[in-house]
Amino acid sequence: MRIEFQYGLGEWIEWKRASLTEVRHFFLKVAEASLMPLFFLSALSLILVLLRRLNVATAITQHISSWVPFVFLVVLAIAEIYLLRLHAIRKKVLKKEWQERIAGQKYRLNLTEDGVDFHNSTGPIHIVQWNDFTAVLQTKRLLMLCKGDRPDVLVIPKRSLGSQEGLEGFLELAHRKTVLERNSAESPKAN
Repeated sequence: MRIEFQYGLGEWIEWKRASLTEVRHFFLKVAEASLMPLFFLSALSLILVLLRRLNVATAITQHISSWVPFVFLVVLAIAEIYLLRLHAIRKKVLKKEWQERIAGQKYRLNLTEDGVDFHNSTGPIHIVQWNDFTAVLQTKRLLMLCKGDRPDVLVIPKRSLGSQEGLEGFLELAHRKTVLERNSAESPKAN
């Protein structure tokens, strides 16, 4: 089986964030989505408080409590602190990395009974035997062939397999090679 693909930005971000727990991923998405609206609301509320202090546009500013900017600033600070802790997997950082290193790369994989040989358009061919892989993980858009605890040995976009039948064929081959044949090879050793 031969597979050719390029990583899209969404796939690259999903790959890099695959090790996050669901809770951390949820908070990361909320923090990223709320950052710009919070900046806008904080700036707007600070302008309204300033107008109120200067007794300008009192008809508009009299309805705004003086604690409103403080609330927006606190929530903005919490979101910013959380995002600083997860700097390496922020969407903006990953997008830049994808544009600089990944966007133009084409990848080719040849799946055989012995293993997988793969290379990108600028690098050498890497050959990995099936018995080197310890697991196959799936995300929404990706298949990740793992080696030990590393989920980044070989990452394949599901779309590159063409169809549901192609995906099922790949999963069957990977399961047979990484689980069934390994278990049958280890069984005689136990006796």
